[in-house]
Amino acid sequence: MIAAVAGMGWVTPWGRDLHSTWTAIRENNCANAEFLTSPVDGRHIPVLRVPDGSIKDTAAVPRLRRSSIISHLAVSAAVDAVGSARMDPDALKRTALVFAASDGGVVYTRKFFAEIVERGEGGGSPLLFPETVYNAPASHIAARLGLECEVLTLVGDAAAGLSAVQTAHELIGAGEAESCVVAAAQELDWITCEAYSRWGLIQDGKNSACVFSEGAAAIVLTEQPHGCQISATHPGYSYSSEAETEEKFATMLTELLQGSPVDLVVSCASGTRFDLPERRGIAKHLPSARILTPKSVLGESFACSTLQQIITGVLALEEAGGGNALVVTTGYNRQVAGLLLTHQHRAA
Repeated sequence: MIAAVAGMGWVTPWGRDLHSTWTAIRENNCANAEFLTSPVDGRHIPVLRVPDGSIKDTAAVPRLRRSSIISHLAVSAAVDAVGSARMDPDALKRTALVFAASDGGVVYTRKFFAEIVERGEGGGSPLLFPETVYNAPASHIAARLGLECEVLTLVGDAAAGLSAVQTAHELIGAGEAESCVVAAAQELDWITCEAYSRWGLIQDGKNSACVFSEGAAAIVLTEQPHGCQISATHPGYSYSSEAETEEKFATMLTELLQGSPVDLVVSCASGTRFDLPERRGIAKHLPSARILTPKSVLGESFACSTLQQIITGVLALEEAGGGNALVVTTGYNRQVAGLLLTHQHRAA
């Protein structure tokens, strides 16, 4: 099945506007970072935040006033995506949702368990608990949009974003929904900064990794014809050692592309050791393709970054007037995955 990208929305360190953010990526114009300080060791970690006021409208919705920032981000991106797809309430009732997360509501989760540690069993606030579950953002999106079909949440590394797209394909192909919103979001907290910096996955002042960032992205998929289509997906591969990465990556490319030419590669490169096999694979198998690395501008937000890669690919193909774009990711849980975007060339 081929699904079309009918609508897109994202919330990034450059705001919520698609084309201004795309311009920043195209021109490699990075946003200014600020710092989060770990109370454990005093380490200052650079982070990219969404500009103040970008999601004020969402935060003012009564249902969301006490929800976590990840839900505010996710709902904002989803609302923008269905708005750009011009979906009316009746269409939304026949629309499913697949949400992808790497960390979930970390801020509320940390506060909830801190209260238990400080006050003892039963000390956790009942106001915090509902926002600690991974599917909290999905429930808020579904309620805000009036969705009545399947609502699913997938949790994993960056590859979860592409797994969410494939799941959406399967829901539409099976007749479970006419359309599907695929969304992902990431929030910031010192505890995830501490963890990811120790793993070498984000910038800590001593490495070349991308800056950790907050944000959200959403796309609307439908069987109805549209300019840009997801013409092929791949479930990806897991591998037991980093030495296997190049072999799995090459196998995935062969099965995914099946000889299709590739004009553009939207890479997940973020300046870590996971990038090397991917870079070697692209150089070997797609030496003439143009390469975009949106994480160098938007920062690292794992599953959210993968959906941002898809939006980047769609905007790049629209600007180029057509072609094929390969979106690939290599996750920290030793997974590789990819999909192919196709935009028919405009007549001269």
